[in-house]
Amino acid sequence: MLISTDAGRAPRFRTQRRGARAFLLLRRFAIAAAALLLPLWFGGRGLFAGFTPDDMMNLFGYWSRPANDLIFANLFPFSAQYRPAGALFYLPLFHLFGLDPFPFRVLCFVLLLANSAVIYRVASHLAGRHAAAVTALLAAHHPAYVDFYYNTGTVYDLLCFFFYFSALSVYVAGRRRGPLSARRWVAFALLYAAALNSKEMAAALPVAVLVYEWAYQLKDRPSFAALAFLAATPIPYALAKLSAGSAFHNVGGYRMDVSWTRAAGNLADFYGNLLRLPLDTIAPGAAAVIAGALVVTVAAVRQAQIRWNAAFFLIAPLPVLFLPTRGLFAYYVALPGCWILAAYLYTRIVDAIRPPRISRSPAHLAAAAVLFGTLVAFHHARRWEPDSAAPVAMTISQLRALNLAPSNVLFLEDPFHDDEWTPLFIVRLLYRSRDLPVERLKMMPEIPSCNRIRGFDTILTMHDGSLRRISADEACALTR
Repeated sequence: MLISTDAGRAPRFRTQRRGARAFLLLRRFAIAAAALLLPLWFGGRGLFAGFTPDDMMNLFGYWSRPANDLIFANLFPFSAQYRPAGALFYLPLFHLFGLDPFPFRVLCFVLLLANSAVIYRVASHLAGRHAAAVTALLAAHHPAYVDFYYNTGTVYDLLCFFFYFSALSVYVAGRRRGPLSARRWVAFALLYAAALNSKEMAAALPVAVLVYEWAYQLKDRPSFAALAFLAATPIPYALAKLSAGSAFHNVGGYRMDVSWTRAAGNLADFYGNLLRLPLDTIAPGAAAVIAGALVVTVAAVRQAQIRWNAAFFLIAPLPVLFLPTRGLFAYYVALPGCWILAAYLYTRIVDAIRPPRISRSPAHLAAAAVLFGTLVAFHHARRWEPDSAAPVAMTISQLRALNLAPSNVLFLEDPFHDDEWTPLFIVRLLYRSRDLPVERLKMMPEIPSCNRIRGFDTILTMHDGSLRRISADEACALTR
């Protein structure tokens, strides 16, 4: 009798296990499909956006630099080079596809989707798989992602996020099993270096790791020597980026103002953009109150999931808080603190109101479906392409149509601002010449003589909104 009862239970148990596995696969597929659908639904037209002047500057900067310099900068993150990981994005695509923006846009979207997968893994380690599913949905789309959807220049934020949270995932997954192995330390260090080489936001990662050790208070002690070394790494990195040889030196957009006024103002803009509020809705004083509430939460709450995410949401924005105001895309690395915290609280609420007869996994899948519907109903992303993208696309297409083979170029008139080098970057990249002479009348200290104008074999000007080639005599007549 006992044997027959056990024999009857075994098939039922195997059936239940198969059902659980099938449900788990269904849930993962549903979350992945939703995370894929949201950015494509709201921002898919950004796949066909054009280059901006910043893209031309970035691409030419990497392409004109010796390969040895780029290799060294990527291997040694404490150099003064400008975000060397960007070369790994721009140069292979340029060599394969030239000045066609579509492959660049595709890879940006791939990174955006990959980041949802990476943050899912991090959230599953920090707050559990149910909260991770909700985190992936929150990470998939925000109205302020319009910068990611249409502007390739935000690839530095996408790359930094990917490497930053890949490094954090390696660290947290390893520490849950005990002290980190040498192999995991190497993997973490390489990913951390890649994050530093992508954007300066990664400088706060060591603090996030230290806060993790404090918040979760794991039984196995970490390597204090390794953590001390890790905590010291932002110092040489910051010194290199602030040095006279750095690309950021004396650049207005990166001039720091270490003051309470700047920090509180930026926090107010950050919180306002995150909540989709009109500009200046949150005053700097109110932002300080929010930050203070987060500090109290970190100090008073004992739950590690709440404590770490609240602390991370405070720490991660530090690298940009004292710089001139940025859009939400610049705080992309800081957003997971908010996402994971909100997802964890959301799942706790679902657990609290779930009827006992409904098992936990179906309840959370239904809750994720409700959240997905809410995001679709209330989130939107306006169609936006940087105003500066149109002149770049027009210049590239019309230069191609002119079928030139220039040895030197003079722009009498062009669609760019007076202080831009964009036409030079476009011409040199289009004709694959690092030192092709390119002059702009807008940037010359004085109007050139006719003899000097006749020294240019290619003279271009704008006429009725189009770029056309003219003769030296016509150019002389136009400039007199």
